[in-house]
Formats: sequence, structure tokens, C-alpha cells
Amino acid sequence: QKEMIAEYARREGYELVATYADEAKSGVSLRGRDGLKSLLRDVLAGAPFEAVLVTDVTRWGRFQDPDEGAHYEFICRRAGVSVVYCAEVFDNSGGQASAILKSVKRVMAAEYSRQLSVRTRAAVFRVFADGQCPGGPAPYGFSKELLDPISGQVRRLGPGQRKQRAAERLRFAWGPAEEVANLRRIFKAYARDGQGRLEIARALNREGRPYSDGSPWTTTRVTAVLDNELAIGLFAFGKSHYRLGVRTKIPDRSQWSRVRVVDPLISRSQFAKAQARRRVCARPAYTDEALLEDLRRLIAKHGRVTHQLIAARGIAAPSVYVRHFGSVGTALRQAGQISSVRSGVKWEADDLTWPRVEAALKRLLAEEGYLSRALINACPYVPRANTLVRYFGPLTDLYLRVGDPTTRAEKASRAYEAAARRFSGADDPAPVCPHLRTPRVGPAPERAGPWFSGSDAGLGR
Repeated sequence: QKEMIAEYARREGYELVATYADEAKSGVSLRGRDGLKSLLRDVLAGAPFEAVLVTDVTRWGRFQDPDEGAHYEFICRRAGVSVVYCAEVFDNSGGQASAILKSVKRVMAAEYSRQLSVRTRAAVFRVFADGQCPGGPAPYGFSKELLDPISGQVRRLGPGQRKQRAAERLRFAWGPAEEVANLRRIFKAYARDGQGRLEIARALNREGRPYSDGSPWTTTRVTAVLDNELAIGLFAFGKSHYRLGVRTKIPDRSQWSRVRVVDPLISRSQFAKAQARRRVCARPAYTDEALLEDLRRLIAKHGRVTHQLIAARGIAAPSVYVRHFGSVGTALRQAGQISSVRSGVKWEADDLTWPRVEAALKRLLAEEGYLSRALINACPYVPRANTLVRYFGPLTDLYLRVGDPTTRAEKASRAYEAAARRFSGADDPAPVCPHLRTPRVGPAPERAGPWFSGSDAGLGR
């Protein structure tokens, strides 16, 4: 394309002063098209050139809305920069014939992307259905084997290694013996012994059993092990995919495609028990109306709602409002609050005397029954927690000075009990797992088992 444009410029007498290119980028959206964005910025700012030489109509992009490519061309023309197509048979002079041809070519470009997406996805699914594994590192507890269809040789790939020829096949295999043992113990501790994910991760790190890359375990990694169906020998695909630049998720497990690729590491019953417990411990699904109703309750009670007040007194964390409404401010506006700025007593530096601060903290303690950083930041008549630490020292010392000996565990228990009470509407809610926002049904599980032992109560997040 560069050679074609350079030859056209020499033949027609143009002098090339700048080049804009988006190499190896998808044309179905403007995302990642830094070259096109730079061209549009220069054109709108008064570009030092008279024309833009483009290979053909599809180089603007294969947008699913044909008007998007026409819009970018119009921006250039409106700024006084003509658009010249080097490989098209028509003259882009603005006539009816060129307009019709350009519209047809834009629609054909969009249709080409749709057909290519369907064919590519079908090809990928055929590869997976044949038992071949995708790219990227193998999940924990497994490795990849390389099968040469010509010689029949099989060799195991190490970290960072990949196949050299397209005819070679990759398939899953059991990983190192230590990883296999750890995987089985994770399922045993979670499904049979009732230990939480956080407790399991801490036990693994405490015993010096790192993740496959040598880094510590986290609850996210433990969750990935528990949810991976490779543990029972099945490779699940079709869970989510990108189509025309948009990610489509399929949340229902019954819609996934599965194929047996390896011998199971655990029994199906053990995997089913782990998944049943994962569903019980899943976070509650909030509706938009329930979230807005809770914000209206906070606004009616406190007058002004902040992030800290939502975290301390709301039924859901501020991140939940961000996922549902885009931002906490948008949710507050829909709930009827005009501004989310914290209001109340304005504290100047000269006013930060201990008697006044002590009186404010004791008032908050009398109202809430305990003190915490979240309560202090949400209270309009108390200075911010960082201000208190800067002027008067650690918060734990301040709590004791104003008469609040409540431990951190007790404060967390009170906060979760209050959240459960507001969520369920009951006066006497069920006991709450310290790491979850949903009530626990039944007695706490026993901490039996010789391998994972710890003092953390409840289910790990």
C-alpha cells in the first residue's frame, strides 16, 4: 500500500509530507487506530497538506455502520483537505456515481468482516473439538504436550515454549506431581473440609507452596483452580468470545461446548460439591432499583452520601454501583442527590484541637457504638481519618483515648451484621460470613483436616 501510494504521488505530482498507518490493527472499530486518530487530529487542527491519499475506501475501516467511514472522510473534506483514492476506478469528485460506489464498498467491507468472523470462530471451534488446546500457558496442575503427526513423537513443552510448525498439535497433559497434589488438596479442603478460598491461599503460602510461576497464591488463583473443568478431564470452550470487536459472554454453563482431553484428576462428585458451594457463596445479584432504593435511604437519613458512607452503610460496595451505573456519582444523581461532595462542619487548622476532636469522636461513638475509618470518613462533623492520623497519631490510639476498646474483628462483625440486617429486612439476621455480604445458613463448618489448618473463620473472598 505504501508503494502504491508513493507511485501514485509521483505520477500525479504530489509531495508526501506525512504518513499515517495502523499496521496489524482491526478495522471494525476506532479502538486502537492511533494512525487514523492522529490524522483526524491534524486535519481538525489545520493540517499542513492539501490532500489525503488513501489506497481504497476500505482503508478507513470495515465498520459495521457504513456511515462511520463516510463521517471520517467528511471531516477531512469539511476542513478543506480533499480525499484521493489511489486504487479505485472512480474519481472521488463528489458526484452521484462515486457516492453510490463508495456506499456499496463500505457495506461490502462490513459484510466481509462479518463473514470472516463467522468462519474464523467455526475454525477455532473445530480445533478445540478435536482436542487441541489453545495458546497461552497451561492452567495450574496441567502442562502441554507437542504431538508431531509425521513422526508420532510426543514431547512436553516447558514455560514459554511453543510449537514450530503449523502441522504440529498441542494437547493437555498432567502437570508436575507437586502441582497435581496441590490441586487435589485444594478441592479436598474446599469441598470436603469446608475451608474458604482465602484460608486455602494463606495455607499454601505459609507452607511454601508457590504458584506455578513462583509467585504467591491469591483467592483469584484458587477460584480459577476450583472452576476449571480440566480437573475432571473436560476442556470447556465457547464461554466467551469476541465478535466484531465486541465481547459476548455466555454465563450459562449449559451453553458451553466441552470435549474430553485428559484423564480426570478428581472425581466428578468432588467437583460438583465444589461448584455447589461456589454457587452458595456467590455474591448477591443486585438490581438497579434495589441499589437506587438503598441510596435513597442513605440520602434520607444522612442528607449527603459519600463513597465512604456507601462502603460502611450500603448494601453493596461502591464498585457495584460503578458496574451498574458507570460511576457512583451517576447512581447518586439518579437516586436524587445533586452532588456527592461531603458536607458538614468545616475544620480549619486552628480548630483541630484535641478537646473539640474528642467531643466529635465521642458523639460518633455514642451514635454508632464503635469507631472505624469508614465511619469517620462518612461522618460530616468529624475530620477525615487521614487528618486525624496526621495531627493526633494512629487511629487505634484515638479509639482507646475516647473509650472505644472494640477490636477490629468485632467492628467487622458489627458492620456485616448491620449490612445483612438492612439487606434482609430482618431484626435478627442470620450469622454472617466475615468475608461475604450474604447471611450464612446453618452452623459454621468445622476446621477439620490435617493439611489446611488456620484460625480464619468463615469463607474466604
